[in-house]
Amino acid sequence: MERSQTPLHKRFLAIFLFSTSRHGVAAKELERPLSVTYKTAWRMAHLICKHMSEVDDKYPSDGIVEADETYIGGKQRGRGSGYKGNKTIVFGLAGRGGDVMTKVVPNVKRKTLQPIIEQSVTIGSEVHTGELPSYSRLEAAGYRHDSVNHSARWYVWGNCHVSSIESCWSRLKQSICGTHVHVSALQFWKYAKEFECRGNRLREKDPIFADLVTSL
Repeated sequence: MERSQTPLHKRFLAIFLFSTSRHGVAAKELERPLSVTYKTAWRMAHLICKHMSEVDDKYPSDGIVEADETYIGGKQRGRGSGYKGNKTIVFGLAGRGGDVMTKVVPNVKRKTLQPIIEQSVTIGSEVHTGELPSYSRLEAAGYRHDSVNHSARWYVWGNCHVSSIESCWSRLKQSICGTHVHVSALQFWKYAKEFECRGNRLREKDPIFADLVTSL
């Protein structure tokens, strides 16, 4: 911020708006109250999103952890409803009643997803997933693994479900559609991390604004 010509109080106001919003803040929403150009507002928004991803370093590392993947993006004209070539893939882990971790991934193959689980979740933890074959070797890696099959309308088995991470996907998609409308695949990781940080801090009622300012 020391090299910027934007006044410091405007940057603090932008951070405050980000930290108190539950659905994110579009660059246009920053442009008006801050009286800056759209280019400046866009750059400030992306720098704040990036910083929020660095501040939030909590992971659902043990206990019961839900793992799931989702596709985010609109329909493409001339393609069927199942076409996913234009969509961004986001993988997520959610501790049961705890923190959430998200990561944009290139595909949902086992060699992509399992290393993320192994890096983020303590061996011996219980991992709940959907029916995706990519999760089939989690037990061999040292985890207790249970799964549900949504395509067969099998959503809950005992205490096994992925409802927590799926509710996170629902809120993320509502935020994207309602606030940003369109997000490029290249920049999407910042929005996902912003959502992750906000969700984790609000769940624990942490002072997000104070943490962001202190960490600058």
